[in-house]
Amino acid sequence: MKFLVKVILILIFVPFSLVFLLSSSVKFQLLNANFYKNIFVKNNVYANLSRDTKNYAENQTIKGGGKTEDLKVLTDIITPDLVKDIVTRNLDNFLDFTNGKKEKFLVYIPIHKLPKEFVPTSIDLQSEEIAFRNLISKFNFTLPADLPLSQIAYLGLFTNYVFFGSIFLVSIFIILLYRFRALSWGLIFSGVIVLVLSSLGFFLKTYFIFEIILHEVLIIWTIVGGVMLGLGIILSFVQRK
Repeated sequence: MKFLVKVILILIFVPFSLVFLLSSSVKFQLLNANFYKNIFVKNNVYANLSRDTKNYAENQTIKGGGKTEDLKVLTDIITPDLVKDIVTRNLDNFLDFTNGKKEKFLVYIPIHKLPKEFVPTSIDLQSEEIAFRNLISKFNFTLPADLPLSQIAYLGLFTNYVFFGSIFLVSIFIILLYRFRALSWGLIFSGVIVLVLSSLGFFLKTYFIFEIILHEVLIIWTIVGGVMLGLGIILSFVQRK
């Protein structure tokens, strides 16, 4: 009977620990603007985006029968600094909206840094920041009914509930596992599963930016998985004495 209780506790503890780790990654990494800013600088993302944008614009111009000289004014201003300004400002705006700090998702368009001929006069932008829905409406575009824009605003709050709830539940099961002398196995199984998942994640290949974001998240998962496995092994030897 006692063995069955241990098994049940371990089977419940493992998924709860994974939920805790996942919610921690979302809260402290994916919903944190500084996380993206640091890895973008570290991996030279702004320079790469600047280069790729220029190449794309030039290729499309050539395909359309134009000359690259026609885009010189635009390609000259698509510098890494401008790309960084656009990305970081919109990243801050989006995550402020996602975390409930702003009521609207504001889109930043550096109209004062772009040549006037490249700023559409038909949409009549009055400032560098405009609500996403207002910007879409200026282009006479209707948002899909299933676009979860309003739900995104509650993602940060939902993540907080899951994070703190998982802390509470994991703490309870740690106490129960310890009382039944099964905490070591709970940590070992959780650590192994986290290490397996993180190892599989390193093999995923996607677009450059998403790949480096995933890589940074998986590094933390690998460290946490290794710590859990190590603590579980140490605790198993301690409990035998």
